[in-house]
Amino acid sequence: MWRFVLASACCGLFSVAAASTQNLIRNGSFEHPLLPADNPLQIERGGTRFHGWTVTGPRNLAVSLINVNYTENFNGNILHFSPAQGAQSLDLSGPSNQGPVGVKQTVATIAGDAYVLSFSLANQDDTYTFYSRPSALEVFIDGVSQGIFKNNRNTANDLTWRKFKLNFTAAKGATTIQFVNRTALDDNECGLDAVSVVPATAATN
Repeated sequence: MWRFVLASACCGLFSVAAASTQNLIRNGSFEHPLLPADNPLQIERGGTRFHGWTVTGPRNLAVSLINVNYTENFNGNILHFSPAQGAQSLDLSGPSNQGPVGVKQTVATIAGDAYVLSFSLANQDDTYTFYSRPSALEVFIDGVSQGIFKNNRNTANDLTWRKFKLNFTAAKGATTIQFVNRTALDDNECGLDAVSVVPATAATN
């Protein structure tokens, strides 16, 4: 299913405050750019940058930044896209799921130190056409796959979020975290939100 929106013209990289002073990820809850109520979904295409993140994949693929005001109407039933944190989230499947597009960010680390990566993955209500499969994404740390993570949980007419955590040891002074859409092509939701990387000594529940 295509989501009809205006493509983003903004691709600059901006420095923003992290949700936590310990969080090494910038814009981990995708609150920037803040979308207006009358344009609650924005496309970011492969190769572009937005507020700390780089979209990975060819130019013809894209991810979608989604504000809490965005909804879809299915024969009178209103489908919501509530974020896990803040007012916005990112859909790695983009405006129409066409494959392995993703986002990445490089953070400053200390070689040999332990860190915790956490993120939330959303699945949309499986009773609807275009949303009938589990959401799935693959995580890479410095280009090495950490596995495919799935969420098949359901909430009526809305997203259901599932939190994941990964422990890793930094190999060098900069570490690249990447998320790639692995959701089946006949499903159009792979929500990502609440991304953080913190030193293991500072990690909490």
